[in-house]
Amino acid sequence: MRTALTEQTKSTTESLRIGLSAFPFSFLVGLAALALGVVATVGVVADVYHVWWDPELYGEIARAAGRLVGFHVSDWLVPMENVLMGRGMMGDGVIELRRIRAAVEGAGYAGPIEVEIFNEEIWRMPLDTLLPLIKERYVTCV
Repeated sequence: MRTALTEQTKSTTESLRIGLSAFPFSFLVGLAALALGVVATVGVVADVYHVWWDPELYGEIARAAGRLVGFHVSDWLVPMENVLMGRGMMGDGVIELRRIRAAVEGAGYAGPIEVEIFNEEIWRMPLDTLLPLIKERYVTCV
């Protein structure tokens, strides 16, 4: 029984991926953790809302090749009224979403792209309005 449990735990652990989000810094935080020899199951999440402004972003994405475990999209509204809850719908702000996506995919990431919008105004939209809008913006902007 103990051996079976150990093997099951080992199997589960080997398939587990942990992603470090770079908030509120750049990818350098996540990459530094990787450089310290953190286990191979740890990677970096590219959340455009937290890293779009970084002048070194594209080089850092390239450095993260093979270690990207997530990609989150939203947009940075101008003016920004609430940094925590002010994420915008893709296409309503200034983030170069297609360019960042191309860099992330160029670095080998082929996993899901998560729409992650923290915005109470958007959350209040009826789902039958919101979901088609998300789909349309994803297709046209991401």
